[in-house]
Amino acid sequence: MLPGAMPYRGLWKWLGKRKRKRVDAQEEEEYQEDEGIAGELLPDGVDAQEEEEEDEGIAGELLPDVPQPIIWGSRSHLGGEDWVCELCGFKNIRTRHLFVDLPAFHCGRCNAQTRQNFRFSFGNLAANGICPIGEILDQGNTNDCLVFALVKANEITARILEILLDSGVVVPTLDPYSLKAIFKASRLAVGIDARKIDYIDEAAMIKMMELMQTVGVQDKKREHTCKIGGVEQVHGFFEDIATELAKGYPLVVDMIPGSVFGDLMYGEVYRCPFNNRNIPKRRRKRITTHIVILVGAARWGDIDYFYFLNSYGEQFCVRIHRDGEQQIGGIGKILANDICSPPYKLLRCVP
Repeated sequence: MLPGAMPYRGLWKWLGKRKRKRVDAQEEEEYQEDEGIAGELLPDGVDAQEEEEEDEGIAGELLPDVPQPIIWGSRSHLGGEDWVCELCGFKNIRTRHLFVDLPAFHCGRCNAQTRQNFRFSFGNLAANGICPIGEILDQGNTNDCLVFALVKANEITARILEILLDSGVVVPTLDPYSLKAIFKASRLAVGIDARKIDYIDEAAMIKMMELMQTVGVQDKKREHTCKIGGVEQVHGFFEDIATELAKGYPLVVDMIPGSVFGDLMYGEVYRCPFNNRNIPKRRRKRITTHIVILVGAARWGDIDYFYFLNSYGEQFCVRIHRDGEQQIGGIGKILANDICSPPYKLLRCVP
């Protein structure tokens, strides 16, 4: 089912780097008027546990649109745990999902809410020996984050499907400009002047999603085509979004970055200068958004955040190994409340 409307404000304007600013956790509610905040540091020791250890294969749950559960060579050791309700004494059992176990968010007997720590990211796990993320894309100095995010989400969705099918098919890196080309052709076919084609508005996104379902996206060699099975919007609650991510669905979403967004460092959680709840009226017409892909979720202490895959190349938010060797970047973290709209899930195209 394709969405009928989308609260989409446009794309992020490429901004020059400016001096990074840090804030303490106590300053979390103080938003800057004109520039973004680089991020706030999580409590000591949180990211020291990011490196996963090899574990025996563990079967995930059987999802409605896939023929078999996934087998892990490495599974997150920071999934949810069982917990006993302090109010009624009921033992709440964690739920096994495709990518990670999640804790019960409410008591099954008295409905009391609790905060149980968990954390997972597609980038830290190898699904049947294959990382779902693939190559980190770089949109360069362009306004093409929309097409880059949609195509990368399509690629990850297709890669996870082939892993689940155990087909042996290797999904290559898909080319964002193949989608842009077929979108342009679709606009020309209905008589729109090439100079007036808008690649960044709400109508463009809806049409691109439709084309990914009907035509598909190709790799650079034009030898492999990947389609999606449809599009659904996920409710904008943290628990709902975390559950869809745990089921192995990358989610396309927009956010409002500030001028120092590009300087986000590994170990920091980005807090946007504005979100949908606090944009000043006088700035709403000038605010532009950036499209990213959610690829993980975490609840740690008092902080809820998402892992997001960016399109700024491997040098974005570079992760440094303990031994000092530089690792590939591309994935950052953002406060859960700072995504702009309910994200979109691309359904797997099951043959």
